[in-house]
Amino acid sequence: MKRLASLLQSEAGSALPLLAGAVLALVLANSPFDWVPDQLLATKLTVAFGTLGLSKPLLLWINDGLMAVFFLLVGLEIKREVVEGELSRPAQVALPIAGAVGGVLVPAAIYVALESLYQLTLLLNARGNFGQVGFVSILEL
Repeated sequence: MKRLASLLQSEAGSALPLLAGAVLALVLANSPFDWVPDQLLATKLTVAFGTLGLSKPLLLWINDGLMAVFFLLVGLEIKREVVEGELSRPAQVALPIAGAVGGVLVPAAIYVALESLYQLTLLLNARGNFGQVGFVSILEL
């Protein structure tokens, strides 16, 4: 029991819920119960205070509410690192900033290049009709 408790409190132990969720998702997706996650996410969840209430499917609560909490926690963690952690020295900040800027600009450049190629192909085609041709939007502009 002590080993399990120490594993769960370690950094490696924090990956166990993620691993368990991934395994559960794979099992559900490849079983006769593949409808369960869709049904669960479509379940209405209501929060009401007196006569005021908000009723949304669970999927929207996750997208809107939990993602806001996630980004709040990420922002607080970044602030802590900048104030007192590894990013408190200016020399240590350059690489993470370059990575963040590259993480935004590179997918946007790939999207623009693919979309430009697609538009050029449509212009060069005499009829302009390729049917249902399109590219996945990497970054919505």
